[in-house]
Amino acid sequence: MSALRQRRGVRKGEQGNVKKAKLIHEACEIGDVDELTHLARTRGGLLNDGLRRKAWPILLHCVRVPRSQVATATENQLDESQVHMDVIRSLGHLPEDFRAQKQQELKEVVLEVLRRHPQLHYFQGFHDVCAVFLKVLGRRRGVTALEHVALFFLR
Repeated sequence: MSALRQRRGVRKGEQGNVKKAKLIHEACEIGDVDELTHLARTRGGLLNDGLRRKAWPILLHCVRVPRSQVATATENQLDESQVHMDVIRSLGHLPEDFRAQKQQELKEVVLEVLRRHPQLHYFQGFHDVCAVFLKVLGRRRGVTALEHVALFFLR
């Protein structure tokens, strides 16, 4: 059991969330993957996008962002038309003028991850996973986290 978990338990309600948020911050500061995993699995998970933004890179072991890598896959390997069709159907909750911009960014993120790793293949729904990381971590950190997820968790 980690040192952080030995402290008093997290209470229900708002006070519990404040305490849990503090525990998440502390675990992030010291890079305690075991504690972050435990907290993520408890009720409410990592609570909000701000805390996820701090914790996910630690949990995925991708805290450092690598320099841009050269695209290596061909258009045929990526099935860009399928990616395009899936992305066009996504993000319907956003205002129309903002949606097109975010859809383009999402498409670029999906294709960037697939180009960097030609051994990966697009599957329906991967764009939904990408959208979550893009929203929470932003493009640069999101791509790095997505690479780790795609390579080590989704294959």
